[in-house]
Formats: sequence, structure tokens, C-alpha cells
Amino acid sequence: MEWISVNDRLPEKSGDYLVTDSMAKMVAYFSYEHKEWDFFGLDFWKDADITHWMPLPPPPTVTK
Repeated sequence: MEWISVNDRLPEKSGDYLVTDSMAKMVAYFSYEHKEWDFFGLDFWKDADITHWMPLPPPPTVTK
């Protein structure tokens, strides 16, 4: 998977995504309807800080 610049495009549906400000990384929720990111109440992240995003990888499979 590769990083996608927010200047190129935003996600096409609402959901959780991996985002970066080119230094730190975190998971954020993207609202397609509002075209904005939700950082789960963290005040130090802002929409304007996000430079790139990517879909989350699938969860691991657990075998017993």
C-alpha cells in the first residue's frame, strides 16, 4: 500500500484511515459527507495538518 496525497484525492467513503502529517502517523475517521477528518478528540491534530492517507491493512487472521 502506498500513501495518497490529500492534494491528489480524499477517500471515496467514510471510515477509518491511516493518516500522516509527514512526521507522525495515526488512525483517523474520515467523514465523506463532510469531507473532514475526526481525530477522536485529540486537539493537536487538525485537518490542515494531514498531508497523506492510506486505507488500513486488513486485520491479521488468527489460527487456532
